[in-house]
Amino acid sequence: MGKSEYQDGCLKIGKWIELSDFFDDLTQVTYEGNYHNGKKINKWNINFRQSLKKPFEQIGGGQYDEQGNENKIGNWIELHDGFDNLTQVTYEGEYNNGKKVNRWNIYYEKNQIGGGSYAQDGNKVGMWNEVSDDFRHSSQIFLNGEYKNGKKIGIWNIYYQDSDANEKQKIGGGQYDEEGNENKIGKWFELSEGFNRYSQIIYNGEYKNNKKVNKWEIQMRDKMNENFEKIGEGSYDEGGTGFKIGEWKEFSDFPWKNKQLISSGLYQNNRKVGIWIETDLKNKEHHRDINYDN
Repeated sequence: MGKSEYQDGCLKIGKWIELSDFFDDLTQVTYEGNYHNGKKINKWNINFRQSLKKPFEQIGGGQYDEQGNENKIGNWIELHDGFDNLTQVTYEGEYNNGKKVNRWNIYYEKNQIGGGSYAQDGNKVGMWNEVSDDFRHSSQIFLNGEYKNGKKIGIWNIYYQDSDANEKQKIGGGQYDEEGNENKIGKWFELSEGFNRYSQIIYNGEYKNNKKVNKWEIQMRDKMNENFEKIGEGSYDEGGTGFKIGEWKEFSDFPWKNKQLISSGLYQNNRKVGIWIETDLKNKEHHRDINYDN
């Protein structure tokens, strides 16, 4: 793929073509540029190919300083952490001495889908439309709200777009404190970890100083055009510890093949106690009992 050299057996020098950390069949990304005394300098290209049968094409890159500090400078196009054949998300904007500054835009398959601005210190400021860290082809999650000194403040909205839909749908969000501590306050609708078109689960309830309090509901739907329906609920203590208390109905801690199991039982100070009953969500059949006192 390219010629590479080391100086004194350990420092990279000259022209290099390197594989990305997550190089595989779906993520064939390489980085091409020059090293001097083990440091990246001058222009570096980011290359990508769809398959073994296709050539690499430049899709990004930019410039490093010539002093060997590896500071990015000028205009750059960078890849989303989850970039692959189906999730071609890129970020385009300006660096100044290694810090992002001014306007940055976000693109998905070369169409702009978001963006916002950085201050000269590299912190996000003002209104942003951005994608979630876990943005994927099957999990297109968008976030909209305001930054102050790199911290989220005020109202933030969460949107979802199915891979074959034309429009986004607001499905969550809430409010952060105005002091810049990124503490969630008041009513929130949050997405489950791993939310995608095949697993659409949300949680809604109240935050107090970034801790869940009082009653929370668990809701689920099968498709984007359906309404969310409650499938579980429970309470957090009012003291701000974030502890689950009392009766809960939630997803089981123990996945079972292709079944979606709902577990019902009692919490004491955030610990499950007594008998918990697991039920298959789809057919409502009893699955098993688990004794947490043994």
